[in-house]
Amino acid sequence: MKSPHEYPKRVVSQETREKHRQAKLGKPQSPETIEKRRQKNLGQTRTVEAKERIRQAKLGKPRSEETKEKIRQTLTGQKRGAYTVEHRAAISAAKKGKPVTPAMQAAFEAMRGVPTGRVPWNKGQKLPPISEEHKRRIGEASRGHTLSEEARARISAARKGKSFAEDHRAKLSEAAKQRWARDDTPAFRSKTEIRVGWLLEPFGFVPQYRIKGYKHPYDYGHAERKIVVEVQGCYWHAHGCGVKMIQSDVQAKDAQHAHAAQDAGYALVTLWQCQEKAWPLLLKNAGVL
Repeated sequence: MKSPHEYPKRVVSQETREKHRQAKLGKPQSPETIEKRRQKNLGQTRTVEAKERIRQAKLGKPRSEETKEKIRQTLTGQKRGAYTVEHRAAISAAKKGKPVTPAMQAAFEAMRGVPTGRVPWNKGQKLPPISEEHKRRIGEASRGHTLSEEARARISAARKGKSFAEDHRAKLSEAAKQRWARDDTPAFRSKTEIRVGWLLEPFGFVPQYRIKGYKHPYDYGHAERKIVVEVQGCYWHAHGCGVKMIQSDVQAKDAQHAHAAQDAGYALVTLWQCQEKAWPLLLKNAGVL
């Protein structure tokens, strides 16, 4: 007698498969059948084509409340691990080029402000402060990421009319004081200052240079050569070259910065906005280039 493996494998046509599927529709399966199918499928991996067929078959079919409850019960208590780099790349690649449809946008708008009935896990809890290592990782992850104009506009519109609480204001003020004490407060860079960068940066000059022990950021500086460069606007720094001057004590502040640089052993070179065409010659005569 032949063993079952010696008989030729029967090929079931697509029409026969469809007839069997239609005949089983609406008929609940017994627990024994479900267990048999589960044991049979253990260790098997679906092909990409099979996954796509299943996905297409489920499109437009809403889940029943019973199915939703089963899924919820299955996922209760489970905690997803961190996504791997490959997983994140796959998710990003899958979402690229897929615009948000009007139906999806309407669903997002409908969900905003609607209570879900879930209690946040951190409600009423005072979380510990973020460690320095955590801050460093956040900084590295967000470095080089720029917000689009649409995202900036949305954030600006969401913040309009909202005022910070007093305790929040106090926290922001304290954080700013700490940054100032660490000498890492970013200073404003004018267009005039940025335009001279192509002359100085190839020679090792660093923008927003701070002399140790002095908080003022000089426009450019070189630690080894002990040179700092200040690029001044004629209006804001009252040059007196014929351009209308601002009425303020800025000249006294500029003199204070110059004395601080000299006391630290640095040579100060000042470039004025009206002399922009002569900047290369002025820097060459000062021994900078």
